[in-house]
Amino acid sequence: MSDLGIVDDQSASYLDIDDILMTENKISCRARYDLVDLELRRTAEDFHEGKKVDLPIWMAMRLNEFFRHEIPKQYNTHFQGILNADPEVVNLHKEGPKYFAMGLQLTSENFDFADDEDIINMCQTLLQASARRVSWISDMAAADHYQQSKVDSKLDDMEKEMYAKAISERKSWEDWTRGMSNRLTESKFIAKSRKRKRDALAQKNN
Repeated sequence: MSDLGIVDDQSASYLDIDDILMTENKISCRARYDLVDLELRRTAEDFHEGKKVDLPIWMAMRLNEFFRHEIPKQYNTHFQGILNADPEVVNLHKEGPKYFAMGLQLTSENFDFADDEDIINMCQTLLQASARRVSWISDMAAADHYQQSKVDSKLDDMEKEMYAKAISERKSWEDWTRGMSNRLTESKFIAKSRKRKRDALAQKNN
């Protein structure tokens, strides 16, 4: 299942490795009110109103009745400014191997952020950054091998798949233009269709 597919797929298996990796990321939360003997970690503890705790995404989403959430620093207003300024140079893999998928996950109604406007701005930033990076990835797919390895290290997992596909398609095109690829062959569908017509004609003549 692709990174973005797991965001909206409510029937995704709890054993899906992509889902597990993404929802294990932690997000900062603050208690809405005083909470007593809450077992979030290895031992029960009290949380006074406003106390901060980092929880895995999957847990934070299920405890939204008790906690408010804070936008992770790699998606906050400051980082949005960096991403808007020059998205091509930002190392998104360093910020999270599933950066775009996690960003979309943060738009879930199960999160309660202090300012919804921040989430709206984040979505706009991710959309614009993604569009520019897709164009950049396409251009870099034609770069030499040294440049390609440098580019790959800056991509999140979804972009890595896209980049590998672009390189493969570029190589196939270059091989074809140089006459190095296999000759074009008739599709199996057309071949079968022609065989049926020949068989039908032969049967009619008989």
